[in-house]
Amino acid sequence: PRQYRASLESIARHAHELQRVLETLLASARAAAPGGTESSDARESAQRAAAPLRETLAAEGKSIELVCARPLRIAAGADVVERILSPLLENAARFARERIVLDIRAADGEVVLEIRDDGPGIDPGDRERIFDPGFRGAKPHTDPHEPHTDAHLGAGLGLPLARRLARAAGGDVQADNRNDGGSFTVRLPAG
Repeated sequence: PRQYRASLESIARHAHELQRVLETLLASARAAAPGGTESSDARESAQRAAAPLRETLAAEGKSIELVCARPLRIAAGADVVERILSPLLENAARFARERIVLDIRAADGEVVLEIRDDGPGIDPGDRERIFDPGFRGAKPHTDPHEPHTDAHLGAGLGLPLARRLARAAGGDVQADNRNDGGSFTVRLPAG
């Protein structure tokens, strides 16, 4: 029956989210462990993090653009970089009106990965709070003719885990506003 199916789908969604949280915590522990010498290609990791979103974005009339002028190595494994970028890209996908840009560049011994969207931006009072576990910022704009649910908003763990993982890898994640939308900047040591 439809009611059971909806319940099972909800359970499956939550189980998938829990699995991602656990995998991110494990990656964070590995990244913080002494002796880690892994490195990865920034562009390749970014492409893998963006891949699961491309079809959904296209169906919604949105695009994602990756800008990387030259190959850059990050002093963190590809799985760590992907787990940092995935919730940031998912957040941008929720709020973007038409476009997301992931700009990768080198700066002062770091690799900077900036995710920009053309959505409403981040409330200045929420720029740090969105990194608190369980906090969920403003809801994305939805079609007024469609029923609204909170299912797509998650548990408020993606952004805090992305920051925790970046810090375990020797970097950080910051949120900012631009005149034309929101922005997250990931800084990781170059490798």
